[in-house]
Amino acid sequence: MTFKLPDPGPRLESCFLDGEQGELFLTTWLPAQGRPDQWLLLVPPFAEEMNKSRRMLAMLGRRAAAAGRGVLLVDLAGTGDSWGDFRDARYAGWLSDLQHAVRWAAECGGPVTAVAGLRFGALLAMELAGIIPTIAQLLLWQPALAGTDVLTQFIRLKTAAGLTGSGDPADTQDNIRARLTGGEAVEIAGYELTPELYAAIRSRQLVDLVPDRPLQVDWFHLARQPAEQVPEAMAAAAARVAARGAAVRTHAVQGDAFWSTVEISECDQLVAETVACLTS
Repeated sequence: MTFKLPDPGPRLESCFLDGEQGELFLTTWLPAQGRPDQWLLLVPPFAEEMNKSRRMLAMLGRRAAAAGRGVLLVDLAGTGDSWGDFRDARYAGWLSDLQHAVRWAAECGGPVTAVAGLRFGALLAMELAGIIPTIAQLLLWQPALAGTDVLTQFIRLKTAAGLTGSGDPADTQDNIRARLTGGEAVEIAGYELTPELYAAIRSRQLVDLVPDRPLQVDWFHLARQPAEQVPEAMAAAAARVAARGAAVRTHAVQGDAFWSTVEISECDQLVAETVACLTS
C-alpha cells in the first residue's frame, strides 16, 4: 500500500524590518515550495476595522500563497505589533512603511506586482501604485471613495457614544471636526486621532490617486442579497477610475460587512474570486 503525504500547504512566517522610525512587523504567506517570484501586498483598513478583518486577510494570504504568490502584510506604524502608538501614525509614514515592505520583497527575489486594499487601504494602495512601477494590479475590497468617508464613519463612533450616554453629548460631528482642524487630537474608540493624520486622510480622493500608467483594477462590492449589483455610486466611481486610464472590472459578491460585524465573520467567496482575478 502506498501512502501519500499530506500537502504541506502555504508557509506562514513573520519578521521585523526597519522602518523610518522603528521596527515594522511583517507577516508573510509563502508557497509550500521555493521562494515566490511575485508578491501580493495586503493593505489593511483603518483603526478598529483592521482587527475585525485580520481573519479575512489571513484567508486571502493563505489562498494566494497556495496559488503560487508570495503574500505580505505589514502592520503600519502605530498599529498591531509595529512601533509606536496610534497617535504616532502619519499618512506619509504609512506610505513609507508600505514602500519598506515592497523593498523587502524585492530583496527576497521578487517584485510586488499586485496590491489588495480593504476600505481605507484602497486609498493607500492606489497612491502606492503611483509610486511603485512594478504594481500592475489592484484588488480593492469595498474601497473608500474618499478620505472624508473614512473619517465620517470613524467620528460617528464618538458621536454615537454621546447619544447612548457613554460619552459626551457635546461631541457632535461638527464639534469634533472643529477640534481636529484647530490642532487638537481627539480620542475615538480608544484611538487618538491627530490633526496631522486627520488632515492627510481628509485630502485624499480615490479617483485623484489613479496613476498615469496602465493598471488593472478589480473592484469588489459585498452585497447582502444574492444577485445584487454594484451600487450606482460605486459603479460611477469605478467609471471615473476607468476614465483615468485604468482597466476596471467590478464584482458583486454576497457577504456580510466583516470589517464592522459584531462577531468576526468570513466571506469565502470574496477570497476565492479575488484569487481567481489575481491569477487570471
